[in-house]
Amino acid sequence: MPSVKSNSVHSIAIEFAHDQCVKKRDAHHEQRDSKNQNVEVSVIIPIYNTEVYLADCLDSVASNIEEICAEALLIDDGSTDRSSIIAQQYAYNDRRFKYYRTENNGLGAARNYGVSRARGEYLFFVDSDDLLLEGTLSNMLKAAKFSNADVAVCDVARFQSEKTMGSALHISALTPLANNVTTIHESPWLVNNVGSWGKLIKHSYYKSAQLSFLEGTLYEDVVTVFAMHYQASRISIIRTCGYLWRVRSKGPKSITQNMADRTNLEDRVATLRLLLSYLDDYEVEEEIREQLAIRIARFDLIGYINLLPTMEDGEALAFLDLIGPIAEEAIGQNALLHVPMKFQQLLEDIRKRDLNHIRQVVSYIATDYSSAKVWREGCEYKIAVPDDLFTIPTRNYKNDYDVIIPMGYIEKISIYGLRVVIKGCVRASRISMPHPTKQLYRGFLVNDITGKKVPLDCVSCKREGITKSRRLAHSHKNYQTDNYNYEGCGFRLTIDFSALDEIDNMVGNNCIVLEYRNPIYSGVRTIRGVSAAARMSVRSFSITMKRYRGIIAFDARNTPIVQLQNVRKQN
Repeated sequence: MPSVKSNSVHSIAIEFAHDQCVKKRDAHHEQRDSKNQNVEVSVIIPIYNTEVYLADCLDSVASNIEEICAEALLIDDGSTDRSSIIAQQYAYNDRRFKYYRTENNGLGAARNYGVSRARGEYLFFVDSDDLLLEGTLSNMLKAAKFSNADVAVCDVARFQSEKTMGSALHISALTPLANNVTTIHESPWLVNNVGSWGKLIKHSYYKSAQLSFLEGTLYEDVVTVFAMHYQASRISIIRTCGYLWRVRSKGPKSITQNMADRTNLEDRVATLRLLLSYLDDYEVEEEIREQLAIRIARFDLIGYINLLPTMEDGEALAFLDLIGPIAEEAIGQNALLHVPMKFQQLLEDIRKRDLNHIRQVVSYIATDYSSAKVWREGCEYKIAVPDDLFTIPTRNYKNDYDVIIPMGYIEKISIYGLRVVIKGCVRASRISMPHPTKQLYRGFLVNDITGKKVPLDCVSCKREGITKSRRLAHSHKNYQTDNYNYEGCGFRLTIDFSALDEIDNMVGNNCIVLEYRNPIYSGVRTIRGVSAAARMSVRSFSITMKRYRGIIAFDARNTPIVQLQNVRKQN
């Protein structure tokens, strides 16, 4: 049996070896940083009682800042669990991590403190329970510098344990964008790109725009993030998913998971009023106001409204007294005309303070609204809903379709030498499209960094059997009597790698973007969603050409990505 002394010697040896590794790594970082004295990115991570998730978060940040000259500022907002110890360990072991402890003043104060300490050319905020996907910061930095953008934003997915899903807000914000560089004035649906995280912000722009976070409130970033978008002259869009927004299953609930708390609603209402004041002060144009009104109805308030059936009458009426006035202020009569029908009914009931009717409508929306029969009548689409529940006069379903982006899905990928053929469809739930001649496509491969857009051979085609295979998720529940036919929604797209080999500015991630048009709706979307069989068919696909080496990969949102790397010349 080893003696205590030998154990001590062994421990000292391990500690010495560890210190030597740390010194070698730090020397490597110093040598790399000496080539560029300026810190490129300051990653600001407010921390409060997230011991369960913190190490995973910091590991994901560490892997991202390997490729760039960056610092990670750990702002401990008075944690009372082991978060402080974990954060200090990272700062002790890695010179790129810097630890600061403050009194518990909330997220806004922690972020502001982090900005005051930041030396980076760009700022990037991370919540301490979330994750950065590998290569995110490097790709965003390249895109921001290439386009000289004030802000660069990446796609975001929600995740819980092993399950990853799209964020409805960010789908609404980023999926319809046709170009890689835009502004909120050109693309007003960017109002849905909420959260301070997932955004690379030029530090000089942050200062010149006089941005800062509200302090002493739960929704500290609502006004700041809107102002950030509104004042930016160039916003770079990275279509691939780079940020995972956690749904907590352990530890304290996050702010967005704790809506039953009255203080949560009070803070939401207060920050929305500040946002409305900002709209008036800056004379924000009507189209952006309309998109914001739709967001407030669909996302900001609906979470609280959905809780009303679970509350006692007194608590529910107290919530209504808070929701009613802000709903009327934020969603005026003009904006109300653009809000989906189900929200129009709820807003009418809120105005009347009819709690029992609200509960019935919420229950119906949760169980039956998405499967109610929809049909075309003249130039309008109508929906069959119970008259005793939907007392508003309209049955026009157009607004619902305007805010719901049609689903794009890839079912099959085939490889023919240097050509890859992709088959899939784009369809809107409960809108029949039986003939492929009615839905036309244009396909492009778009580079995340340069925005280079390469036309692809893309044609409409019939996808026989798709209606039957998808009916449970996308058709009326009485499928046998109320058929919807989606077989004309198919597309066939070809990527010719020999042609790509002749094109500049394609290194890195390239996404497939489709423009679609039919007599009922039209739009643009990045294709996400690939069948398991299609993913397997290209699992080992790799091709080396004269100029590029290419593979097909998939991100956390199941987005197919054509990755191209320069082929290095052999000596």
